[in-house]
Amino acid sequence: MPPAHTPASPDSAPSLRSAEEQARRMAERMRAVAIAGSGVIGARTLDDLQRVLQAACERVIGLDVFGLSVYDAERDVLSFPAGADLHTHVPAVVIPLAGTPAERVIRRRETLLTLSSDDPAGRGAVVVGTGRRSESIIRTPLLAGDRALGMLCVQSYTPGLYTDEDVEVLQTLAALAGTALLNVQYLAEREAAQRAVQESEERFRHLVTSLPSIVYMVEAAPPFHPMYVSPAAESLGYPVMEWIRRPDLWMSILHPDDRERVLEQTMAAQLAGVPLDYEYRVVAADGAVHWLRDTGSFVHDPAGRPLYWQGVMMDVTPQRQAEQAAREGEARYRALFEEVPVGIYRTLPDGRFLDANPALASILGFPDVESLMRRPATELYLDPGERNRWRAQADREGVTTGYELEFLTMGGERIWIRHSARAVKGPDGDVLYYEGSVEDITAHKRAGQALRESEEYFRVLTENSTETVAVLNRDATIRYSSAASGLPQDQARAPGPPRSAFSRVHPDDQAEARRAFRATLERPGGVEVTVLRETAGNGTWRTMEVTAKNLLDRPPVSGIVVATRDITERVGLEEQLRQASRMEAVGKLAGGIAHDFNNLLTAIRGNADLLLMDAAPGDPIREDLQEIRKAADRAAELIGQLLAFSRRQVLKPRVLRLNDRIEEMRKMLSRVIGEDVEIVTRLDAALGEVTADPTQMEQVILNLAVNARDAMRGGGTLTLQTCNAEWTAADRAPNVTVAPGAYVRLDVTDTGPGIAPEVLPHIFEPFYTTKPVGAGPGLGLATVQGVVDQSGGYVWAETWAGRGTRFTILLPRTDAPVPDADGPDEAPVEGSATGTLLLVEDEPSVRLLARKVLARMGYSVLEAENGEEAIRVAALHDGPIDLLVTDVVMPRLGGPEAARGIRLTRPGLRVVYMSGYAEDAVERHGVLEPGTAFVQKPFAPASLAQAVRQVLAGTWSAGPEDEVEGDRFA
Repeated sequence: MPPAHTPASPDSAPSLRSAEEQARRMAERMRAVAIAGSGVIGARTLDDLQRVLQAACERVIGLDVFGLSVYDAERDVLSFPAGADLHTHVPAVVIPLAGTPAERVIRRRETLLTLSSDDPAGRGAVVVGTGRRSESIIRTPLLAGDRALGMLCVQSYTPGLYTDEDVEVLQTLAALAGTALLNVQYLAEREAAQRAVQESEERFRHLVTSLPSIVYMVEAAPPFHPMYVSPAAESLGYPVMEWIRRPDLWMSILHPDDRERVLEQTMAAQLAGVPLDYEYRVVAADGAVHWLRDTGSFVHDPAGRPLYWQGVMMDVTPQRQAEQAAREGEARYRALFEEVPVGIYRTLPDGRFLDANPALASILGFPDVESLMRRPATELYLDPGERNRWRAQADREGVTTGYELEFLTMGGERIWIRHSARAVKGPDGDVLYYEGSVEDITAHKRAGQALRESEEYFRVLTENSTETVAVLNRDATIRYSSAASGLPQDQARAPGPPRSAFSRVHPDDQAEARRAFRATLERPGGVEVTVLRETAGNGTWRTMEVTAKNLLDRPPVSGIVVATRDITERVGLEEQLRQASRMEAVGKLAGGIAHDFNNLLTAIRGNADLLLMDAAPGDPIREDLQEIRKAADRAAELIGQLLAFSRRQVLKPRVLRLNDRIEEMRKMLSRVIGEDVEIVTRLDAALGEVTADPTQMEQVILNLAVNARDAMRGGGTLTLQTCNAEWTAADRAPNVTVAPGAYVRLDVTDTGPGIAPEVLPHIFEPFYTTKPVGAGPGLGLATVQGVVDQSGGYVWAETWAGRGTRFTILLPRTDAPVPDADGPDEAPVEGSATGTLLLVEDEPSVRLLARKVLARMGYSVLEAENGEEAIRVAALHDGPIDLLVTDVVMPRLGGPEAARGIRLTRPGLRVVYMSGYAEDAVERHGVLEPGTAFVQKPFAPASLAQAVRQVLAGTWSAGPEDEVEGDRFA
């Protein structure tokens, strides 16, 4: 900022030195002004002008605030662009001119100098944005000729700062600035005009390019070369530049059927200079046909000469298609009206038909529409009041829908129809006519009735089914249950709180029931099947198969549907089947064990017998041999028990009286069960006979007696009672299904504590025992069941806590007579028989024993270790063979097969079979056929000797009278 000037004193003339200094300073300021002038004149914007002027003033005039304002004559205001205090930004402001010091400057085009804020020549001003008041101010107009364009102003916060020289410098800058401001305004107006033109062109271009229609311009004279085509032309598949380059493109894409007409109309209009508006088809690049509406006319110069032809081609394909669709729709509507299977009509308020379709005539039984329309609609109603009722609703609400009523056909038949109609009214609100539809719902009504009858049918079935059907809510409460449940069927209306489906489930099955219910909830539409125990209401539990299906999302059920079937009997049968399977498996094992043991026992027992035969009376060795025999007998009994409970021992049934066997065993039973147990027998004198193995029946009675003795540790009563029983289909036995018929019944009852409920289902299982380890193998009751089953009978147990247990046996009753029990005495082994026997046995020890026995009897013995060898031995032997003694089951070839092979060359050969296998294995080989000689291992030498003698003598009998000591092993 230049140093402040000190005003000259009016009372003293300036000195020469001061004058020279003042002249020099003035010259420097003018040079600065001249330099700034080039910048001022070159300014092109108001901002540039203000910046140059402010810089010049700062160099040649002292100032604190600079201001450049532009005068707006229309609004009579001064606009100050953003100016600047040297220390603070001054915002742009607009100030009304009237009443301000600047009014004098603008209107009178005068320069005002203010040296103090109190100077009456021109008061100071408060600088906007600072709050400070200026003291020294120079205001001078910006002139362009006689017109004030604005004002240039410098201000200082120092009083008396400015001089006349400062005023002169500022006026000089203002003169330059006036011309520059006029130039800036001119440039601004020109740029604004150019922008307006550009914006207008841009808007027009945007409008044209955004139009879906094709805007075009072509030359005014042939060949009418395209001058402009809008981008919309590319919708036909041809780029804009191709339209410009090819004058014939438009003609080439005209539809062949429209080309001649369009070209004639176009040429005529262009040559005549008249506007044209027509429609035609063009073929796009993709082959699609488009309808265009083309509107065009000439553009003329002021002299009326045509400059060019301009027009707009609008794609009216959708409108054309809509028109075509409308025509087709009308045709379809008419076809629909004629062909739809629903009756459609129009009638006047008085019932006369205006129109009707064939379907209505058909529904009402008329041969054609004309016949129907000759009949008033009022005569079609079974109840004429029905028409008045729906008309009232239609008049009031405009429409009526789904109105069901009965019509009469032309033939007088009653039919059900569903009727919908609307009232068509005129401008005055009066009904002009009614139009509606009629649907024959007679079949639907009949189907609904059939459905109701079907629902009633299935409801009756459900309510009378032995299976329970229930519907559960999401919380497992019962909403509905069928009559079989014994609960109120509509649980929602039943008194008291909702009943839970779990309330009938056994405590031990609660967890499974809740698991199954949760699983059902998690699978919409899924099915869950489980088995639970439910109370039967009488203190017992029934086993139920429960099937649940999630239909919560299937209205109207919206619940869990549960079907419950009582499978208590089925479960019992399945348990019996499993027990039978277990018995079958154990039986196979027992049969295999029995075969091997029987072979060993045969050799042990037989050799002991032979040694006893040879030992002299009183020989000490006889006692040892007797012990060997006893041990072998005990082992044979154990094998017999194994076979008995597995139902595989070879029984020797005969007709017998059960009472006789019980009486014969009474003394033995007394010794076995002890003196603290009283034996009571109640035997029916008229008891019938049964067919059974006597030895096995004695074993059954003995096992039951011993079982009762073990149950009565402190003593008690054992009762054996017999009677005849007639079993019918109505009779029931616990866990046993008995075939109806005539039976002999044996009850063995004790007065012990009874059998625990958890033990009772297992008592007939082999090896199951409640006795301490070593007190018994658990085969007693299993043997009982095995013998009874093999004898065609039934056995079961009933028990009462604290009162005792009763075992009941049913054996089929027979009318056959009891044979004489006496038989021939046991024959000795020693003898002097003659003849040749063929012995076949795969076990060496048994073969050796049998050979010794047969040799002692005096026979010549041929030996073979299997069936194949036996056939070879027989074939090689020249002499006769009187008897074949053979094992049944052997490797390579069994005994029966060997016998058949030998008989091919030795017809009539007699055979004695022997085996240690169980009954089923022997049966499979056909050995147990009537009349077949058979010796069961382990056998005594005397038994084999007796069988051989009887077969050779022709006196063989399979009856029990042929038994000898050693056959009783069961």
